Amino acid sequence: MTNELISALSGAIIGAAIGGFFGWLLPLISERRIQAKQKELFSMALIDDLSSAPDLFEKVTNDWEKARQVSFEYTIELKERRKIYQRHFDYLLFYPSEIRSKIFNYYIKTDKLITLLETLQNNLWRCFGEYKNVLKLIKRTNPHISDEEAGRLAMVHLDEENKEAITINILIEKQIKQLADFGREAKEIIEKLKN
Repeated sequence: MTNELISALSGAIIGAAIGGFFGWLLPLISERRIQAKQKELFSMALIDDLSSAPDLFEKVTNDWEKARQVSFEYTIELKERRKIYQRHFDYLLFYPSEIRSKIFNYYIKTDKLITLLETLQNNLWRCFGEYKNVLKLIKRTNPHISDEEAGRLAMVHLDEENKEAITINILIEKQIKQLADFGREAKEIIEKLKN
């Protein structure tokens, strides 16, 4: 009877140990699979966003060169496409530190640049709006004056705004030149994500 009791107890202990081991191991394996799938899906979303960025940066640059205007159509699209990154940036922890740092810095720098370009463009439009208002006022009070003369008078009254507009144009031009570099950086990150 003692041997039977010892056999039963050792079987129960071994069974409990095996059950405990698998009870610990199976959730761990499941969690690792979930993390791998999350990383895969996040990588796909990043690649999708980063693949479109160089083209959108080029469109912003082309619009600036043609019309001297930052097109919000493209800056808005850039911001919309990166929302997955912004919502799930904690998934960066799944990546090695080098790629994690590159991705993080890319998004920080490009977010700042996009916001700055939009702010500068809004300020440029504000200056132009003030010019148009003064021009209308001059034409209303002096209907006989030519458009060219009214424009010169408006510039005299808006000397500070004119200087601000010139400064804004210089700043936008400087920022626009960075877009090509960010396009190349996006392509480099894509290559690292694919490897």
